[in-house]
Parts: sequence; structure tokens; C-alpha cells
Amino acid sequence: MDQIVNIYINLVEKEIENGNYIEAENLYKKALQGCKTNEDIAVCYFARSGFYIKKGNKDQSLADLRKAADYGSADALETLKKYYDINYTPQRPSSSSGGSTTQPPKPVAPVATPKQSAPPPVVKPVSPPPNNKDTFEKAKALYNESKYEEAVFIFKSLAEQNHTEAMHFLAICYQFGRGIKKDAAKAEEWKEKRYKEESKKIWPNRK
Repeated sequence: MDQIVNIYINLVEKEIENGNYIEAENLYKKALQGCKTNEDIAVCYFARSGFYIKKGNKDQSLADLRKAADYGSADALETLKKYYDINYTPQRPSSSSGGSTTQPPKPVAPVATPKQSAPPPVVKPVSPPPNNKDTFEKAKALYNESKYEEAVFIFKSLAEQNHTEAMHFLAICYQFGRGIKKDAAKAEEWKEKRYKEESKKIWPNRK
């Protein structure tokens, strides 16, 4: 899975845990916009179908399951069969060179009434981006290209893994509102966290 899409889905899960459903829905849209392969699109639609089940929107969940199936998700097909008793035939999207995709034709299928309450689809946990130099350098390159929104998502994920340079850049982003809402308090918070982490490296035995 593409690293940027991976980060978005991780952040979606955190927003759902915090009850921020509007922000979670917006992040799903951004994740879909960042998809470069059919596999990534299928993962996003399948994950979002579970989100809509939690919200009680079964019609939208069904629509996303069908889209996930169109893009090759076997899990989506199994869920449609098991919980909705639908033998769905995917409408395979066409692909052009370079990994780009086109939207599939709108599936024509009868609206079904679930034969039992459908639990949210089980989505495999998405691991955060690796805390290493390559990941940080990618975020810094995005920042230097003024792609602040994409950069800040990586900086935030790395900062939460105690990457001190990422903490520095995240503080700047909060301070000047680059790619994220301007928040002086958050900027100071990340500056303080960076100072504490750097201090641990210099004085490991200091209490």
C-alpha cells in the first residue's frame, strides 16, 4: 500500500476512536484521492464501508462494498455474500499505463435487505510508516515542495514515534499553519517534547 494512503487510514482510525466522524469522512476522501493502484482503492472503499456501518448508514456501506469488489477486494465480495446474501459480479475498472485508474461503471444491483445485522468488515491493521531516515527525507521533500498537508501527516506520525527532527518540523507547521490548523499551543508542546527527547540522548541517566 502507498505510504501516504497508509498514513491517512491510520489517522482515520484515530479520528473514529475520538468520535470525530466528520473529520474521519474527510480523511477517507483524501485517502481515495491519493490512491495510485486498484489495490489501494479497494482497501480504502472496504475500510470506509465499515465506517458507514458504525454510523448506521447501510446503503452507503453497501455501495462502498460493491466499489471495493469492483477494484478487486475478495473480502468485500465475501462480506456481500455472508451478510447481505448478494452474489455480486464485480464491474472491473479499466487501467491505463502508469498505474492510474478510471472509475468503474456504476454497478447495477438490486437493493437488498440484510439477512442479519452486518458487523463492520474486519480490516487488517495498517502499520504506521517506518521511523527511518528515508521516510523523514520523503516528508521533508514534500515540505520543501510546499506540499504541506502531505508532509505534516508524515511528520506527525514520525513525531508520535519520538522522531525528534519530525517533532521540530511538526512544531513549525503548527506555528505557521502549514498543512494544518495554526495552533501556537501545539507548536510549543512539540518543541517541549523535542527538547525532552534530545535531553534523554545527551543525559540518559538524568532524572
